[in-house]
Amino acid sequence: MTNRKQDDLDALIESTMPSANDVKRQPVPELPVALKIAEQALAETSKPIKSPAPITPMVWPTSERDEIRQRVSNFKAHQEKMAQEREDYYSQMKAKMLAHVHNADIEISEGSEPPPRGAPLRN
Repeated sequence: MTNRKQDDLDALIESTMPSANDVKRQPVPELPVALKIAEQALAETSKPIKSPAPITPMVWPTSERDEIRQRVSNFKAHQEKMAQEREDYYSQMKAKMLAHVHNADIEISEGSEPPPRGAPLRN
C-alpha cells in the first residue's frame, strides 16, 4: 500500500513541476518606495516608551508584634468609623420620622381627621 501512495505522490509531483517551472519570479518595482513610505508612517506615529514608575520599597514593621498592633489599630479605627456612620444614619432617619409625626400631629390638632391606620404618611 505504501508503494501506491509513493507512486501517487510521484505522479502528482511530475504533473505539477511543469507548471511550477513556468512561473518566473519578477521583482516588484515599487517595493523600495512602499517600504520607505511604511517606515516614515511608522516613525511619525510611534510614541516613545515611557519609563516605568519607580518602585518604592515596602516598609515592614520592626516586629510581628508591631504588625499585629498596627492591624488591630486599623481594625478598631474602621469599626469606629462604621459605628459613627450607623449612628449618623440612625439620627437622620429618626429626625425624618419625627418630622412626619410632628406634621401629622399639627394636622390632627387643626381639626382634620387622622389618616386611617396603615395609610402612608404624606410629605
